[in-house]
Amino acid sequence: MLKGVALLLLLCNHFCVVRNWISPPNELVDIIINGQPLLGYIGAFGKICVAVWAFLSGIGAYYSYRKDILSAYKSNIVRLANLMIQYVLILAVVFIPVIALCQPTFMGEQYELDFKHIIYNIFACDAEYDKAAWYMRFYIMFVLSFPVIAGLRKRISSGVVFYICVFLLFLFLPKSFSLIKGNAMLGTISLKQALGEYCNYILIVITGYLIAEYNLFENFQKKCGHKMNLVFAVLFLVVSMALRSYSKTIHLGVIDVYTDILITPFVVYSFFVFFQCVGDNIKHLFVYIGKASMVVWLVHWIFNVGVSKIQMIAYFPKVSYLVILWVLILCLGFNRVFSYLIMKSNILIKTKK
Repeated sequence: MLKGVALLLLLCNHFCVVRNWISPPNELVDIIINGQPLLGYIGAFGKICVAVWAFLSGIGAYYSYRKDILSAYKSNIVRLANLMIQYVLILAVVFIPVIALCQPTFMGEQYELDFKHIIYNIFACDAEYDKAAWYMRFYIMFVLSFPVIAGLRKRISSGVVFYICVFLLFLFLPKSFSLIKGNAMLGTISLKQALGEYCNYILIVITGYLIAEYNLFENFQKKCGHKMNLVFAVLFLVVSMALRSYSKTIHLGVIDVYTDILITPFVVYSFFVFFQCVGDNIKHLFVYIGKASMVVWLVHWIFNVGVSKIQMIAYFPKVSYLVILWVLILCLGFNRVFSYLIMKSNILIKTKK
């Protein structure tokens, strides 16, 4: 369900915030407050969707690795391989043909469509074609490296010692990158940037792992009554939105960089409580959206690739709320057809039980 929330936040961020991404004659209609569309404020906060996905990955990692690390690692490698297969297919059947045939530009920059850049994009060393897929870069490093962290947690009996050491390590490790001479590249991005992204988001993953290990959400709920849980959930969400907006506005250095690490648990907890108060139909809807979230995440950027006529399809309703709903429906439709063809082709690797 929470993956579904993260996906909606992503769509709000990618379709209602940056006006330069909207090519004329396409336009977005919304209630304007202080020169910004109303849904744009939600979209600006919606960038936290990446942190939410990382946090949920941490929770999943705890339940995956708490028993047999080796078998869990093999299973996660298969999942990663299957995700990569789907990503490559989406690049091959959606993005590359559109870029080759339409020759668009994005923010004035021409796409490089040669073998080298295609390889870079496949491994997200350059998310030039599908810019929303830059997170694949972190996800690959996370899946490959996390068994080491999980293994250390099993060897270190004191949770306090482990988590303090790990947090300090990844907090200060990026500072040491500035001491590295030269500018080693990972595709078209610097190795320092890739490692910096890894350190930032692995902290959020580890936070999710910690909360799952000690059942912090459940324990907090038990100490509060139902009404107080709802009050805290609303309070946490409002304060999180304000804090993220505040830190982004005044650029508070370290706080600006690590705000998501601080507020993501509270945002996730808020929606965790909200979903306990809604009906089964809404829960089923968000479970369905969550299951489709990976494909929708990978394919939705085609509307922003720089082809005005394709973007016109997404912005056909013009009203921001309807645009988000319409894009979601289109992408869910694509996911249904795509997933059916993937199943029929039997191309994915099966996990051994």
